[in-house]
Amino acid sequence: MGNKLAKLGSPNRQSDKGTTSLKRKRLQDNESTDEEEEMHTPKKKRLPSTSKYIYQKLFLDGENSDITITASGKEWFLHKVYLSQSPYFSCMFNGSWSESSSKNVVIDVADPNIDETALKITFGSLYQDYIFIKPVEVVGVLATAILLQLEGLIQHCKELMTDTLSSKMVHIYYEASQMYGLQELEKDCFNWLLSNFLANKQDQNFLKNISIDLMTRLVVSPDLYVMQVEVDVYSQLKKWVFLQENPSWDSTAKNLTTDAADYFKQLHKENPSECFLKTEKGKLYLPVFCKIRWQHVINDLASLKLVEDDKVFHLAWIQPFFEQQWKKMLTIEQGRDHGPDDVPEEDIFNKNCFRCGRALPVEGDYCWRWVGYSYGIDLLVSYSNSLISIKRNTHSQLCPGAVSLHPYRSIAYRIKVASVDEKGRTTTDKSTVLTRINLLQDTEHVVMLLDKKFKFPLYVSMNIMVSSNNDFQFDLEPSRLLNKDRSVQTCLQLPHDEY
Repeated sequence: MGNKLAKLGSPNRQSDKGTTSLKRKRLQDNESTDEEEEMHTPKKKRLPSTSKYIYQKLFLDGENSDITITASGKEWFLHKVYLSQSPYFSCMFNGSWSESSSKNVVIDVADPNIDETALKITFGSLYQDYIFIKPVEVVGVLATAILLQLEGLIQHCKELMTDTLSSKMVHIYYEASQMYGLQELEKDCFNWLLSNFLANKQDQNFLKNISIDLMTRLVVSPDLYVMQVEVDVYSQLKKWVFLQENPSWDSTAKNLTTDAADYFKQLHKENPSECFLKTEKGKLYLPVFCKIRWQHVINDLASLKLVEDDKVFHLAWIQPFFEQQWKKMLTIEQGRDHGPDDVPEEDIFNKNCFRCGRALPVEGDYCWRWVGYSYGIDLLVSYSNSLISIKRNTHSQLCPGAVSLHPYRSIAYRIKVASVDEKGRTTTDKSTVLTRINLLQDTEHVVMLLDKKFKFPLYVSMNIMVSSNNDFQFDLEPSRLLNKDRSVQTCLQLPHDEY
């Protein structure tokens, strides 16, 4: 049995030897193939960057320099071949100028924004294929790039400024955009201010740096995001004046409200016979306050009381607005005006519309109305599931004031919604065209659908017109107001016992 088993096992041993031989051969073949592949496979090893080498040796160390540039009190040992990337230097070296053959060139830098740091970054950009600029350095680099006509660097600076807009940088960028004629950047800065002037509650120090001319542009604009209603523009202007007069003030936004109020109370104690805007200190700011849409401030009793108690602005100055609003109220109440008959002219609408808005901090369902007399139209605005709608409320919900029961009323409106990031920069926005709609009692109209690109927080801004006759030709002229006789200025007083 054992021999038999041995004989049976013999072929298996031979088979094992054959298999082993084949495996060995395959292994040898594989090793040979691996060696071939290894011979033709490139080995990666990081070598010093050519760009870094050029920047270090030629720019920073100035090796083999063939020209010395003197600017802002510093000498730069540079190379014509690199400087010639700049049209400024290319023209200098190739024209019939004395500098074309000189080894020493002095650049007269008249722009105060151009300093040694800006020159180093700009000259250095000609020696490397990348560049790092801090927001605090970008205006100087922009100024230098404009001087040297470096279009690529100019474009990079503009993009950087747009991407880094914030409450701390917006005034710097705005001034630079005006100084260097950068219209798109100026528009971006102005739009940031329009959306954040009233909505940015956390950091209001940027108000210190808004000039009178710029503030006038903001207050006049129909695109200003007014949070909540027009009287809030007035309240914000008081804070702005306080910061203009107290530039060293540094505290929280909450304290700004109380400190500004105390400031004007103290001024009135010192000069009780005059409102602030008629004093020598206040006259400077009167043109801005004249641009407030006072016809929409006086529609609310609490707002009137606030203006009267502040003693900042004479209510008598806006007496024509009281007359206008009284006539409008009678016309609407007696059924002679059901609202705009057609889409209003853009200019008239922009000048006279009621501006209002709301910030929606997080995703959710919202419903709100704005305070003040609305000529019998109780408008409810709601947001839910990406839909924004307007409803004319008459019976379905409690209303704080009287409502019109006319079968229909019409309004003209324009609505804009913006999604903003933590720096107040608009990431997505959407607006409607100027639209007129008929509102039946307790009917709701969807006015906007937001897509998935919109992220919270959202700023909702609305411009509304509720009557047909809105072309009110009355402008407050500061010089005329200041020349009025005092007896006329103080003729309008609100009875305190009615509050």
